[in-house]
Amino acid sequence: MFRGEIFAYPLYIQQKLANLTPTFYCMDVTCKYWPYLNKVARSCPELQHLLSMKPFLSVFHAKAHDLKCDVKWSGAYQEGAGLTLGEEVEQVNAFLSRIAVTTKHMSKADHKSSGCPKAEHGVHEDRIGHHGEPDGGLGQ
Repeated sequence: MFRGEIFAYPLYIQQKLANLTPTFYCMDVTCKYWPYLNKVARSCPELQHLLSMKPFLSVFHAKAHDLKCDVKWSGAYQEGAGLTLGEEVEQVNAFLSRIAVTTKHMSKADHKSSGCPKAEHGVHEDRIGHHGEPDGGLGQ
């Protein structure tokens, strides 16, 4: 993360978010990105408004960095940040990845173990009616 072109993506996203006037800009490498942004903003005055956002290093990433980085950049110490972790997207992705791994390679026959109540009880609307009887349990 020492080359400027790598920071072009978060810079682009930050520019797109700037018109929403966010208070914080949270990312995993704020401690490296924010000094880069300061340098770029000195060269490009049209980017000065991006510095009005407060840099916010996600709490768990801050714990993985050194103590100075944690204290300076962590969202846990930012006034107005509340108790957010800054890891919401990663929490959603972690949850969805478990589902993806479970269902990714399933054939139709294997979907019985997917957690679907209809599949677990053998109730398929196209072949078997209600209560597992071919006629739906109505005696027709």
